Amino acid sequence: MKQSKSTGKGHPFGGPWTTEKLNVIADYLKSYTTALKDKPSKHRPFKKGYIDAFAGTGYRDARREDTVGGGLQTLLLPDLAAPEPQALLDGSARLALKTEPPFDSYVFIERSPGRTAQLNALKSEFPDLANRIQI
Repeated sequence: MKQSKSTGKGHPFGGPWTTEKLNVIADYLKSYTTALKDKPSKHRPFKKGYIDAFAGTGYRDARREDTVGGGLQTLLLPDLAAPEPQALLDGSARLALKTEPPFDSYVFIERSPGRTAQLNALKSEFPDLANRIQI
């Protein structure tokens, strides 16, 4: 698969299954933190951490690999190509930060310096969680 450079906040990856996967992850994270909220007891609850080894930027583009076009990225939903709607597409890092009840810590691992900078920007976007976020 040809790697493409990140432009803007999101980066192209996945396909229709990515949206389905992220919806399942969001539901699971909420269920997980809710189920363990006061476990084993309210006075000594578990510490819950979220680790994302391929965190990306925190956002995602609605793109898929075009197998007919020799690996070029094509728009899955062309109407979402405008910058404003694109910002509404959350990646797994943002989904984790939006989870209620929240995690006690978040570790986002990313190799790309540009994507790492965008992950660091999430600290100002989620100021109540900033001290829990490690990039």
